[in-house]
Amino acid sequence: MLRSYQAKPTPPGTWYTYISGQPAKGQVTIGIPCSLCGGVLGKKGNNLRFISQSTLCSISLQKREDVPEGTVYREAVITGSPKGVERAV
Repeated sequence: MLRSYQAKPTPPGTWYTYISGQPAKGQVTIGIPCSLCGGVLGKKGNNLRFISQSTLCSISLQKREDVPEGTVYREAVITGSPKGVERAV
């Protein structure tokens, strides 16, 4: 999936890039730097699973093999209640 998008500004001090969606509508897509994805996932996906369970959100992270060569970000789609999405981000 080759997708080009323009990153939108995010609050200072954040480590992700906003791509699309609105937390108020219950879905947002963010770009996570490839270099930080291992930390977000955690060992055997434990960190991602903890975030998902504690916010009651569904989180899908773009697979490494689906990321085109030279891409800086992997897409993460977060879906759930507006408050849950806001907390997950």
